[in-house]
Amino acid sequence: MKKVNTPFGELDGFRKQRADQLFAAYDGDNSGSIDLKEFAALCHNYDETITFRGLKALFDKVNADGNDVIDLEEFYAWVVLCFGQCGEDEFIYGTDELLKAVKGKEPSLEIMAKIEAEMKTAPPLNPAIAPDGARRTGFRAPPHVSQLPAG
Repeated sequence: MKKVNTPFGELDGFRKQRADQLFAAYDGDNSGSIDLKEFAALCHNYDETITFRGLKALFDKVNADGNDVIDLEEFYAWVVLCFGQCGEDEFIYGTDELLKAVKGKEPSLEIMAKIEAEMKTAPPLNPAIAPDGARRTGFRAPPHVSQLPAG
């Protein structure tokens, strides 16, 4: 199986195959790309604490060409960004959970309404940090910047 290089690292073998499965599951309208609402609604099925603004920041980071959809190559980058530092067991568990979260091709109207409402709220300070302060699995830890005065 051919290796894929992304801005965040490489993807090959089983991980690339799993990324292909996830992409097919997330592409709810079979358009060959994932728009922001598909991405947000389906990720929200996986973790209800994820905010729209956090997802938007991640979406924009992965949507390299800025065309408002994530194509397969960009999706590979998202998989590496989220799971690149994980061991095989954590990768399998996390991607299994993402596949289970896709309950159908269309997200529920309730979830879509919640996402639309969240579009009007303030963005989170850091999408890698859950509201309870816990670090979300799959995100790299942010670098520490000292707040102490120099000298």
